Amino acid sequence: MIYKIFRKEPTITGDLGAEMLAQRIIEQNIVSNRRLLYLCGDNSTTFPSEIYSYHNYEVYRALCYSTQPISPSILSSNFYKISPSLYAAVFFSPSGVNLASESIDKIHWDQIRVFSIGETTAKALREKLGKCDGVARKSNLEGVKELLMNELGIRIDNL
Repeated sequence: MIYKIFRKEPTITGDLGAEMLAQRIIEQNIVSNRRLLYLCGDNSTTFPSEIYSYHNYEVYRALCYSTQPISPSILSSNFYKISPSLYAAVFFSPSGVNLASESIDKIHWDQIRVFSIGETTAKALREKLGKCDGVARKSNLEGVKELLMNELGIRIDNL
């Protein structure tokens, strides 16, 4: 996704969340002028501003997307249709975990394997659903694909 927009691969990624990314940027002195553009959504809860401030970084936050609420009745009724055959669910954000845990009351989460794109989302799963069955090694689509292939023994070609 980043490459498609900027025509450049990321210099460094935070596979374990925003705090780990901040620590890597600072430790490896990736940004010599100490000015960063931080692309995020309006529901970003894990921005480590204190780490950047402590090391005298100027961070410009740019909101790239907005998390929009969905009617719990619509969400719940759609999940109810598939829940008898639902074996696994993959979560890509803490806000998705929150929405699922608060709105989808007909799913028995203890009977479904739940996976996460990264550590921040995994933490939300553990807090809200009481479990997380696996976390992608890399917080991207390839990491999720690898996780599902390894954990579920399925082949995914179209991602």
